[in-house]
Amino acid sequence: MIEAVIFDVDGVLLRSGAFGELLLRDLGLQRAAVDQFWHGPFVQCALGLADLKHEVEPFLKEWGYPGTVEDCLQTWFQADSPINAEVFDLVERLRRQGMSCHLASTQERYRAAYLENSMGLAERFDRRFFSCHLGVKKPQPEFYRQVAAQLGLAPTALLFFDDQQVNVDAARSAGWHAELYTFGDDLRSVLVRHGIVLST
Repeated sequence: MIEAVIFDVDGVLLRSGAFGELLLRDLGLQRAAVDQFWHGPFVQCALGLADLKHEVEPFLKEWGYPGTVEDCLQTWFQADSPINAEVFDLVERLRRQGMSCHLASTQERYRAAYLENSMGLAERFDRRFFSCHLGVKKPQPEFYRQVAAQLGLAPTALLFFDDQQVNVDAARSAGWHAELYTFGDDLRSVLVRHGIVLST
């Protein structure tokens, strides 16, 4: 029986990705130049091993970004924050029925704080599991092990939604129930398959 439903953030709860496209469009950058940051220093930030503000500063200078580090983070976090109202509504209905709902996401600490506080996700989800706090990120097996352990639940009691197949596969390998999500999917029917019926 499912005892907790867990959601990814980017690509499930939020329609993120706009900031990366903004860099490419407005600064005329090549994707490879931007990927040097995302696949390089940002990984350490997402693991809580490096500070985003320090790591991104030399890249902003190299890219010709017309603003400060603080300007960049504010633009980034706001640009990548459009909510997926259907999923948020579903979370509220699940919690009203007594089902616990959590986040499990690869995030660095400044955006994690923004999500919890500025966007109010700390109030809308029972617990938030971010890679920067766990010291490990999806799809590494230890990420899923830590989440299950901290919840005190068997892996088979967890249902997870993510927009990346590699993360879904890793969750299943860890014993979780996991489903791939694409914007517009009817999650209610997926919940029914897992024995969860929303009240009207």
